[in-house]
Amino acid sequence: MKKTILLLLVCLIAIISVVGCSNSGNSKKQGGDEIVYYNSQFPYKEGTGNKEAIEEVQQYILEQTGIKVTAVIPQKGAEEQKLNTMLAANEKIDIFIGELSKYRSINAIMPLNDLIDKYGQDVVKAWPESAWDSLKDKDGKIWALPRAISSTPYPAMIRKDWLAKVGVNKLPSTVEEFENALQLFKEKDPAGKSSTVPLMCNLDGLRYSLLGAYTDNGVGNWLDEADNKVKPVVLHPGYLEWLKTLNRWYQNGYIYKEAFMAKPEQFTDLAVSNRVAASMSWYSQIFSSYAKIQNNAPDVDYQILTLTGSKGKTESLFPAPVQGYMITNNSKNSVEAMKFLNWGFSSYDNYLTTRYGIKDKHWSYIQKDENTVIVDIVANTGYDGEFATQGYSSSPKQPVLSSKDPTKKAMYDYIQKHYYDYERVKIPFDGKVNYDLLRMDEKGFSRNDINTMIEEATVKFIIGTRPLSEFDKFIDSLNAKGMNKYVDELTAQYNETK
Repeated sequence: MKKTILLLLVCLIAIISVVGCSNSGNSKKQGGDEIVYYNSQFPYKEGTGNKEAIEEVQQYILEQTGIKVTAVIPQKGAEEQKLNTMLAANEKIDIFIGELSKYRSINAIMPLNDLIDKYGQDVVKAWPESAWDSLKDKDGKIWALPRAISSTPYPAMIRKDWLAKVGVNKLPSTVEEFENALQLFKEKDPAGKSSTVPLMCNLDGLRYSLLGAYTDNGVGNWLDEADNKVKPVVLHPGYLEWLKTLNRWYQNGYIYKEAFMAKPEQFTDLAVSNRVAASMSWYSQIFSSYAKIQNNAPDVDYQILTLTGSKGKTESLFPAPVQGYMITNNSKNSVEAMKFLNWGFSSYDNYLTTRYGIKDKHWSYIQKDENTVIVDIVANTGYDGEFATQGYSSSPKQPVLSSKDPTKKAMYDYIQKHYYDYERVKIPFDGKVNYDLLRMDEKGFSRNDINTMIEEATVKFIIGTRPLSEFDKFIDSLNAKGMNKYVDELTAQYNETK
């Protein structure tokens, strides 16, 4: 499979480089009013939509915009492979979503500045300025429209009602106070029958909720003043201190024994069973099931913490994926493509139409104000969002899209009040650098291999199957795998942005 994908990419580079050289940056191409949207952002299977319902939405969009949109829906699990196959074969695609650096590097997409200036002003209004940072190159060219923005989805949380139960009258504000609370939860067992889970977490949760206590830039890269090089966080001296803390927590029984093997639904079951005292994981692990937790624990009161450690704030900003809505470099309908995306980003009416179908038939408003939008969605309409411009509802400038289901209130409250709370997190110093990942992959090392080594070794250090005394040996193995080259390339690309 890897060889097949590699071959497709090689073909793609050859074909698009030839076609693209004559079209790069051309925002005046028109050639008709029909566009093809390769939509890979929803987890449905190819061909599951109802043809009549899809055509009804297609016709509505045509009436509103003068543009006929045809959707290509890849089968789940084969999204990138099919996209690369279609691009390599020069099949018609105008809009798609993918990893920005990959497709920019092979000249598969066009810069969008002129199109945005002429036809994309509603997209600009829909997003804060920071949403565009990772979508620009060092020359200011914009290569994609936003889908998401950096967020704060990994809060440290604790049960205030259980703190009172174990004799603590205030929320922890430091890592030491948090650890003391975990110890009390373990010793006094507020869930009863030795069933208390002091800390529910996964590896990403421990990184984004806690690593900032030990490193200057949280989870992000850091600038080593000793040699003036940009380095991944695993090379920061604080990374080992973080591991020591987590190893102690695991050995003391504070961290759930199955934490690094458990699936998300297992964590949710633990919380619903009234067993979880504190959490460092994705916010919805608790808040999506809050009503069910309340059924078993009516007084449950999970509170979000703002902790500090020796290096300051413990929580790190979760970066937005470096991807967005792109227009192919050989599109003959780039103007129409931008007009369609602009229409989808211009209002909740239009976004909800692309996502759910015809207003007052497939969906209707329950509430719509400056803070919240709640819709009633008809089930099984046969339209599954084939033309969806999903990103609109992900912008913090828009009202939060909520649900009429009262059991989901806690989750949407978190999104509305805390999901973009940048004050409580550390911000990466190189957050505006759009690293060219494909260029890195051409430098004689594998980022995937290095990251896999880091993931595996980190878990082993935490649970104790690999002694912390071997940490230096582990770093040596990373260097043997190409970490030094990785650092050199990070530094080179960072310096190019100055």
